[in-house]
Amino acid sequence: MSEVVTRTQRPPARSDGGWEPKRYDYDATGRLVFEILETGLGTRCKWADGARQRMESMLNDIVVGLVETAEALRRRREAWAEAARQRAIEEEKRRAREREEHLEQERVRALDGIMRRWRKAKAVRDYVAAARATAVERGHAEHAELNAWFAWADGYADRIDPMGSRGVAYHSDNHDRPHYAWGRPAEDNSPIW
Repeated sequence: MSEVVTRTQRPPARSDGGWEPKRYDYDATGRLVFEILETGLGTRCKWADGARQRMESMLNDIVVGLVETAEALRRRREAWAEAARQRAIEEEKRRAREREEHLEQERVRALDGIMRRWRKAKAVRDYVAAARATAVERGHAEHAELNAWFAWADGYADRIDPMGSRGVAYHSDNHDRPHYAWGRPAEDNSPIW
């Protein structure tokens, strides 16, 4: 609640015409204004004394306006809360999509690693078989050091093979290394081609 005041400019104090700030006098008018400062609610927010109506006769309208404004504020808070709830739901959906995309990328990365190890194990076995055949052709089948190397290479191929004696390798979403249907994780996780 406030009172309407009138403002009148004072005459300049200096008579020489030099610059000075404007000064005003404020006078009370006796006219009252009741104003609800919360706007944009679609309710009446201002009542004032006028030429035909005084504030005292508008008290019922003011109380009704206060109730309507309170109800509009409540509806707006509920709408804001619902909008915040919807944003939180959308944010959780977005995070779930990101988690699923990340999980998919991890699955692909793990499968690529398993496939590289499988191809490398296969290539090692193919090479060892070709080297053995060449050794036999050239009469070196009984060479002890060469046979020891063949045995080591076969063992290496078995160790890196994701379908070797430990079982079939697969990616578990709960672990960062490949796991096997039986047995223990691979011994060789070094980069492969």
